[in-house]
Amino acid sequence: ELTVTGIEENKVVLEDYKLYQNYPNPFNPSTIISYRLKEESRVRLTVYNLNGEQIAVLADGNKEKGYHELEFKGEGLASGIYFYRMEVKDMERRMRYTDMKKMIYLK
Repeated sequence: ELTVTGIEENKVVLEDYKLYQNYPNPFNPSTIISYRLKEESRVRLTVYNLNGEQIAVLADGNKEKGYHELEFKGEGLASGIYFYRMEVKDMERRMRYTDMKKMIYLK
């Protein structure tokens, strides 16, 4: 018989960070992408097409804790499905969080 005690997991609680669904979705000509940070963190928010090619960097740097909104403009893009991805490095706890959402651009 094996009994395990005293194990602590070092993980990020999902409520600590949140990437919200863009709105409006579908969008034309622009949409709002928002996210929440529990602590000051390094954030990289990128947009990709269906081929996995990066087409925009909306944020890349340290951001204060709290709620943030960014506008993404679809000018020059073809109608279709795009993905946006948020990567967070929590400096205090040395944790990482990544999430990705889908958005639709209609001309």
